[in-house]
Amino acid sequence: MTERLQRLLDLAAARGLRGVILVPGPSLFYLTGLSFHLSERLTLALFTTGGKAALVLPALEAEKAAAMRTFPYDDVQGPTEALHRAALPPVVKRARVSRSLRWNERPVR
Repeated sequence: MTERLQRLLDLAAARGLRGVILVPGPSLFYLTGLSFHLSERLTLALFTTGGKAALVLPALEAEKAAAMRTFPYDDVQGPTEALHRAALPPVVKRARVSRSLRWNERPVR
C-alpha cells in the first residue's frame, strides 16, 4: 500500500467511512500506481480502512495487477459474481457515498 493511499484511508476512517472504492482514472493511478482505462467493462478497486484490498476487473486486464488480490471476470459471466466474491463486508455491508473525496477539504455535510 502506498503512503498516499494510506493517507486517504486514514482520512476516510476519521470521517467514519469503512473504506474507499476507486475507478480507473487519475486518482487510482496517483494512489496506487495502477493504470487502467475507463471502458464499458467494470473495473474498480476496493480498499478498507483496515488494510484489505480487492480489485474487480476484466480477465484480460488481470496481469496488470499481479500485486493485488484480483477478482477477474469475462464477458460471458459478467462482473456480478466477481463483485460478490470481492465484496469486503466492512465496506459494502452498508455503503455510504462521500460527496467529497479530496483530503484537503473539510467534509461536506
